[in-house]
Amino acid sequence: MTTQEDNGTGALPLSEAAARLDISEELVRKRIYRGKLKGHKIDGRWHVVLNNQDGVQATLQDAAGQLHDKQDSSTALVAHQQEEIEFLRRELASRAEEMTKQREQWAEESRRKDVILHELSTQLKALPAAIVEERQTQDTVTAVMAPAENVSSPWQKFLEWFRA
Repeated sequence: MTTQEDNGTGALPLSEAAARLDISEELVRKRIYRGKLKGHKIDGRWHVVLNNQDGVQATLQDAAGQLHDKQDSSTALVAHQQEEIEFLRRELASRAEEMTKQREQWAEESRRKDVILHELSTQLKALPAAIVEERQTQDTVTAVMAPAENVSSPWQKFLEWFRA
């Protein structure tokens, strides 16, 4: 005697219905919830009413559902990947813009340093001319003061004798 005959309702326990349909108990519960299979609770346990077509039709529907689920998951994966690619493109563009700004700042700083170096080198070139002018000025002052030095004390003459 089968379980169907035992309960008098023509319903199979959930586990037996899953075995006959060759699917998991969870899929049987989902089909009951969706209305694909007829089922009811007896003493707190699910029982499923099956006819011969339910097994074939349920298997076909399950295969179609699994295919649909796979397509949905691959569609979701593709959408996620496209979002990720778009994010990375935006990130790459912003980094490229930052690098361009940084290069412009470095170029401006380099120009500023070049101007400073040019000004300093120009000043250094003018420096020997200024030193020569200063020496000429000192020689002129020394020449003007030289006659006054001739009138010197005897000690200065004595010290000059040692210097010579």
